[in-house]
Parts: sequence; C-alpha cells; structure tokens
Amino acid sequence: MFKSRQKDRKRKMLTSLNDFRNFDEQDPAFVQMLMSQVMELEVKVRDQQSLIETLEKDAMTDALTNLSNRRVFEEELKKSLAFVRRYKRRSALMFVDIDAFKSINDQFGHLAGDHALKLIADILKQNTRPTDIVARLGGDEFAIILNEVDGQYDVANRARELESLIARTPLVFDHNSIHLTASIGTKSFGAGDTYESVVDGADHKMYENKRNHNS
Repeated sequence: MFKSRQKDRKRKMLTSLNDFRNFDEQDPAFVQMLMSQVMELEVKVRDQQSLIETLEKDAMTDALTNLSNRRVFEEELKKSLAFVRRYKRRSALMFVDIDAFKSINDQFGHLAGDHALKLIADILKQNTRPTDIVARLGGDEFAIILNEVDGQYDVANRARELESLIARTPLVFDHNSIHLTASIGTKSFGAGDTYESVVDGADHKMYENKRNHNS
C-alpha cells in the first residue's frame, strides 16, 4: 500500500513536470499559472512563520497571565548571574507568593483565583522597569529579576512598596471585593553568588515574611 502511494505521488509529479515543460514561457496562461503558484507558496511560508512564532511564544509564556514562564525565568536568572560576574555589577531577585490563595479558591471558586493571579501579574508588570523580568513560576508563585540595581536601590523597601500596592488593590469578582495580600522575599546578588544561593536566599526571606504576616 505504501509503495502504491509512492508510485501515485511520483506519477503526479511527473505529470506536473510534463505539463510544465509543455508550456511556452511567452504564453500568458503559463505566466498566470506560475504567478499563482508563487503566491500560494508565499502564503504557505507566511502561515508556517506565524505558526513557528506562536509556538515559540507559547513555549515562553504563562498562558493565564501572559507573563514569562518558569523556563524563561531560569534562563534569565542564569544570564543575570553571568552578567554580574563579568561586569562586577549587582542585581536582585524577588519571590512573590499570594497569601491564603487556597482560601480564595475555596470560598469564591477557581475562576476567582484565576482573576486574582491575573490581577497580581498586572500589578507586578506595571510597577517594574522594562529591563526587569516578571515571571509566573506556577500556582500562586511569581518572581521578579531586577537587573542592574545600584547601591542606592533599596530592594527590600521596593518589595514592601509592592506588598502595600497589592494590599490596596482589591479584586472585584462577581460583586465581591476580595482583599489580596502577598509576601515578597528578596535577595541581592553579585559576582560571588550562585544560582542556588540566590534562589534559596529569596525563598527563605519570602517564607520568613509570610510567617510575619500570619503572626
């Protein structure tokens, strides 16, 4: 059956080639046919390019929030570490975790939880610099890579400002006003830091801050 299909394919190709050879290049019908085939190929190439771009974007983007995903975050943090080592600069990492997120899902439903995630994502994106990387790591966890922060940039104070902004921005869902809070942990890093030390440092500070919120 496979060989039969191959023969049919070859027969069609030969027929097309024979038809092509029989045309006179001065014949308007030949020119029209050629132009039509070129246009069809251009459309197919554009469709393929669009599909590739969509797949590439999907591979790097969190579908719900449209932020960078964990894969991009990990790659960007490695790049940031390489940069500070090479140029002896400072950068910082923030881990953001929504407080009591499970209770939002339990009380108002998972759709409300999705809206909460999107609201937090918008707040973080709108209140960071274009050079910063904002990513959703999964669940209710976000991360921000603050590239090139100088000695006068108070990372911990900036984290408290973001926490305050989130607390002042209620989620309005299904006629309910839902109060949101988040715990943010920070870790400044430079040439002497490793990927593990940066991640562990920010994670430790975030959970320490969450315990303080709950006390």
